[in-house]
Amino acid sequence: MSMPFRTVLLRSLVGVILSMMFISCDQLEYVSPTPGIVEVRLRVKNSRTDLMPFAGGDTNYVPLLLRTMHVTQPGNVKLVLLSDLHAIRRNPDGDLYNGLSTLARDSAIILGQAYAPPGTFTGLEFTLEWVGVVFLGSGFFPAQIPIQATIPPAPAYNNLEPLSIGVRENQFTRVTLTLDLDSSLVQRTEWFELHPRYYVSSVQNF
Repeated sequence: MSMPFRTVLLRSLVGVILSMMFISCDQLEYVSPTPGIVEVRLRVKNSRTDLMPFAGGDTNYVPLLLRTMHVTQPGNVKLVLLSDLHAIRRNPDGDLYNGLSTLARDSAIILGQAYAPPGTFTGLEFTLEWVGVVFLGSGFFPAQIPIQATIPPAPAYNNLEPLSIGVRENQFTRVTLTLDLDSSLVQRTEWFELHPRYYVSSVQNF
């Protein structure tokens, strides 16, 4: 005995819908890409080592206070970089670094790290404050040379672009931010005049 026409039609329709669902699932199958890692390191260019030598420890000190750091993409897309991959925020008072440490000379100071989606970032934003003095020498009373800002003072916020910071899946991208101390601290009679100058000197992928 044959099935009623409406039953046959209904079963056929259900079969078509299920087939389309399976086909759609196959076509829309998507695997999220593995993130890469972005790291920004500080390098300090300083040719006046007779006046301001690099040193280990706190013998000579140019205090630099990093408040914020991001890599950016067009459309105001920002990726926050923190002190390391496990950090959830920066120090509320900023992270303090020494621009005259041997680590700064050797591009070994890590300013920020983050996991990042594959793609190209086109800018580096950061807020970096100069504390206002250079300490030279060891002991209880090191020499203190004041740093005076220009009028109006240069902003602490910096935006370096256009850049090409490529992040690849499951790879490491190292960005070297260079602080040109020769240009940033102009020597006067008894103080330094501040003209902060930064640039990205290299982008490496590992």
